[in-house]
Amino acid sequence: MKRFILSLGCFLLLAIRMQAASYTPESLPMVYLQDQTRHVVNPDGILSAECVAAMDTLLWNLERNKGVQSVVAVVESIENDDCYEFCMQLARLHGIGSKANTGLIILLSTQNRCYQILTGTGLEGTLPDAICRRIENQKMVPFLKQGNWDQAMYQTVYSVCKVIEGDPTLINELTGKKKEEGGNTGLYFIGAVILLFILISWYSSRQRNTCPHCGKQGLVRMNSNIIVDRIHRIEHHQETFRCPHCGQLTYRKHDEPMDNGTGFGGMVPPIMGPWGGFHRGGSSFDGPQGGSFEGGDFGGGGSGGEF
Repeated sequence: MKRFILSLGCFLLLAIRMQAASYTPESLPMVYLQDQTRHVVNPDGILSAECVAAMDTLLWNLERNKGVQSVVAVVESIENDDCYEFCMQLARLHGIGSKANTGLIILLSTQNRCYQILTGTGLEGTLPDAICRRIENQKMVPFLKQGNWDQAMYQTVYSVCKVIEGDPTLINELTGKKKEEGGNTGLYFIGAVILLFILISWYSSRQRNTCPHCGKQGLVRMNSNIIVDRIHRIEHHQETFRCPHCGQLTYRKHDEPMDNGTGFGGMVPPIMGPWGGFHRGGSSFDGPQGGSFEGGDFGGGGSGGEF
């Protein structure tokens, strides 16, 4: 009897704990408001720290480059078991997204076994419902069924970011288009550019060899003089040509910047830091800066389902 009561008590405590862990839009911690570089909400520790960091980087770059404010949440349980309604309430509560309505919410609830991609009204043209559904079916659901939460979420976020950025390879893959489609057009364009370059080079060479007096080809350079202007760091070049047909002389002048020995014609290449490039401004000792949502509007676009 005691064992039965003890088991019943443990069961009730577990049920209460599970119920308490169910999130509402109001109780979901919004880490973005404390640190604008963090977009992934992972309160139950379902995702690894490495996966969270990788997705935060993708979404931070997406906001900087495309103005897309995003929230990615992975929790064990949500109230009412409805991922779509949860996302819509979350969007209304915080006004996720910019004034251009380019907000993005991605939610996974592992115990409710539901997922949702929700797009702001300004993002629906770039990330239409059909593409969201294909990303879920191809990149998310196979890993969800394996319980591989990290891969399911990372592949989804990566694919969404690439589509918004306009990656043609991934877009063609998701829309079922072959890589060869549009390939001939690209080859034609490259061929046209090469042909144009050849024609311009031929015409320029022909013009330089044409005598302005008789119009015949075959000018011969007789001499070349250089006058150096060290104050303005300019070399004045003068060349003399003679036409073998009419015997007339032709003089041509042009200026060039002085070469200071760097091979850049007087321009010194920029000196890069020890990191080999530029980095985000601000001191590395500055604390995190909180983000703020700008009242984005959601009309229900996107896709979701259960697994």
